[in-house]
Amino acid sequence: MRNPKSESDRAGAPLKVEIKEPKTWQRVFEIEVPGERVREAIEELFREYSRKASIPGFRPGKVPRSILESRYGQGIEAEAVERLVPESYERALAEHQLMPVNRAVISNLDLTPAKDLKFTATFEVLPKVALARYKGIKAVKRVAAVTDADVDR
Repeated sequence: MRNPKSESDRAGAPLKVEIKEPKTWQRVFEIEVPGERVREAIEELFREYSRKASIPGFRPGKVPRSILESRYGQGIEAEAVERLVPESYERALAEHQLMPVNRAVISNLDLTPAKDLKFTATFEVLPKVALARYKGIKAVKRVAAVTDADVDR
């Protein structure tokens, strides 16, 4: 029996990430997940569905792949994308040591069967702020005069 790949093995698949910086506080990732990783995710989900599917005429775990594909094929592909997008985005953030300050907007999602998964993630980061000389700045401290009459009011 084949051992399923561990999370670290799957994370080792090369991820293509192109970073754009339209504004100093904004980043755009154009991420491409290799087709091999997409197929692995889909196969993993087919195995999961095969174990859980309850289809009349078949014992659990013994449903033929063709029947699973006809019943659940599109749903499985969609679920694979739902799993791969956040996984890939988080990995790209870690690789490039970026901390977003908002939730990424995912767009241009493109999954062509038997090809790579491509998408764009747009998010904001803390802007780069250069501190000016602040030592030696003169400030006036104002003291408010409060009398007993003011307190009694």
